Amino acid sequence: MALAMRGILALCLCGHTLAQELALGVYGPVTTRSQLYLAMVASFDLDLRNNLNEAAIRSRFGDPVIAIPNPHAQLANVKVRIGNSAGTPETGVATALDFMLGLDGETPIVGLVGGVFSSISMPIASVAAVQKVTQISYGSTSPALSNKDTYPYFLRTVPPDSIQGQAFWNWIVTFEVPLAVCMYAVEPYGQGLFLAIEEQSKLAGEEGRLKGVSVRYMPTTFVVEEARGAIQIAKSLGSRFIFVSMNSQMSNEFVPVMVSEGMFEPGWQVLGSEALTPYGPAVTEADLPIGFMRWNPVSRGSKFPAFSSMWSKLTENDVMSATARARYKYDNFKVPLSSATVPAVTDANFANGDLPSYDSFLFDACYTFVFAINTLLHAGTALADIKEQTLLDQVKITQFEGISGPVSFNANGDRLASYELLNQRPDGSGGKVLEMAGMFSATNGELTILSSGLYWMDGQIWPKPPAALTNCDPGFYKEEISGQCKACPRGFKCPGGALPYQQCGRGYFANETGMVECRPCAAGNFAAEVGSAECGQCLAGFYTDLEGQEACMKCPKGTYMPNKEATQCIPCGMGQVTEESGSQSQMDCRCAEGTFMCNSSSTVGCQPCPEGLSCAAGLDPPTQQPGFWTFGDQECSFEVIRCRDTLECPGSSLSTCASGRQGIACNNCAEGYYPLDDGTCSQCGPGDSLPALFTGIFAVIVIIALLSSVNADLNQ
Repeated sequence: MALAMRGILALCLCGHTLAQELALGVYGPVTTRSQLYLAMVASFDLDLRNNLNEAAIRSRFGDPVIAIPNPHAQLANVKVRIGNSAGTPETGVATALDFMLGLDGETPIVGLVGGVFSSISMPIASVAAVQKVTQISYGSTSPALSNKDTYPYFLRTVPPDSIQGQAFWNWIVTFEVPLAVCMYAVEPYGQGLFLAIEEQSKLAGEEGRLKGVSVRYMPTTFVVEEARGAIQIAKSLGSRFIFVSMNSQMSNEFVPVMVSEGMFEPGWQVLGSEALTPYGPAVTEADLPIGFMRWNPVSRGSKFPAFSSMWSKLTENDVMSATARARYKYDNFKVPLSSATVPAVTDANFANGDLPSYDSFLFDACYTFVFAINTLLHAGTALADIKEQTLLDQVKITQFEGISGPVSFNANGDRLASYELLNQRPDGSGGKVLEMAGMFSATNGELTILSSGLYWMDGQIWPKPPAALTNCDPGFYKEEISGQCKACPRGFKCPGGALPYQQCGRGYFANETGMVECRPCAAGNFAAEVGSAECGQCLAGFYTDLEGQEACMKCPKGTYMPNKEATQCIPCGMGQVTEESGSQSQMDCRCAEGTFMCNSSSTVGCQPCPEGLSCAAGLDPPTQQPGFWTFGDQECSFEVIRCRDTLECPGSSLSTCASGRQGIACNNCAEGYYPLDDGTCSQCGPGDSLPALFTGIFAVIVIIALLSSVNADLNQ
């Protein structure tokens, strides 16, 4: 009886052990990027069950791709389910919370595999740290995720961008690129990679060889004009070497704009990060030009051929059947599979060898958990205790040979893997193919180019970048020491190519940087020096009536100019002249010597000076010359009379005489005056009247006598 009870208890315990699920969650952009992620998870699950000797699976696929040494029987309790992030942080975080808390009605997970985008992995890693759920990413490469203080439960089977940053910088050094411009999206992946490259430039003390142009992250509504504006900025920086660092969502939208702006044409060289894998309707990978280059983490190790063989034996039914949907919980998706914008999995995918990006890293991330769990089970750890810190500690030290190569982690939870340089080349049949043309070693930090060389985007094979890529655009000049193309400074013109900058000649200026030709100074302006950045204005009294003058001219005599920047001077008019050239005011206008200003009803202006008058320069009326007298102004017509002598008409203002004189030609002394020898007349005094009286009486007597004689006999 006791023996029977013990048997029943053992069966119950065994049943409980087998029923206890050790859940793993996998999430990815299933509906927005590729449904082949479903097939990758299904292939892992099938290979794990193959390790557990499920006969039907072994008969189909043969030996497991990844053989687990001494697989523990309780690995059968490991169950995997799939979630859909739909490529957005909000959906990804919601899916992860469902996994961790069992909000989807399933067993809470102990480990999480995902995801592709660092912008989604970061918030999930923060949540995972709180819930103490170990997360292994297969595609998130931001260097920020290496920070174990912030993300203690995060690891990754894909190498971090700190290594890709080294590869970018090594490319610059290897090909002696004077300046590269990195266009990056302001999101964890794109910006993180740019910062990794920038860090390498700082370590080398050559920050000047890298410039960054940021683009706002636009995961939902992409604004083409913003992208075009960023491209124009990149074009203005003087380099034809363009790096692209943004996640695949952004690059799928951004690359078509680059194409429309001519950046994939000869004369440019584009090097993309691993995420630049366009597959949208506008531009596909096949549309990328010969010579395009892209980094790709080395992701295929010695076991990959075995995986490829297994992949070719999969069918649509393994992924999309009702059984698969129920096993992997597709119906729990936050965004349903029916809303997918990418093609569904078909048998053709397996026949053609189609694989999603980061394929091998996803497969190996799942297996990392399995190897850690198997080790813990053999160490006697109960299923219920395989979680949190216990599981994290074991994952950190797990090592195995995956399909991507040897898998292990450093202290930051990072996988160190090399990067291959892919190069778009002719495939020999009129098409194009991205092939490995070089390898950057994460171990020694060196870039090795295959002996076949590189195609550049001019369509030719060159050991170094073509000269067209290092020549400068018009408006730039090549700096002698750095070899960089710099914007033409103010005061200079730069025709481009390999020519140096040239100073603007006199009369010309360049008031902006990046000018191809100097501009002539406008009329009314001048540039006296070579290399002028701006023109000076002609001052008052000066003018230029032509463009491109190095000096202004004085206003000629008879003209004036009160204002600056004159193109001509104002004539004085009315026959007036100025004393000197360069007059600034109308007040400087006057009649010339020998003329006078007439302002009558019939005549206005300077008139010749009449004979006998003097006309000094200016606007004063004429004056009488000595010996002449005039009746005065008769509407600018003067009657000038010659006097008896110059003493009586000594020369003065019009119609004036010597002192005391009056009358025509100053012939008479004024009443009560008597003439003097100097031509003037002096006023008579009291004693001066007797001689006049006697003279008058004598004159009367004489007259009377004469009259008497007239009246007498004439014979007498």
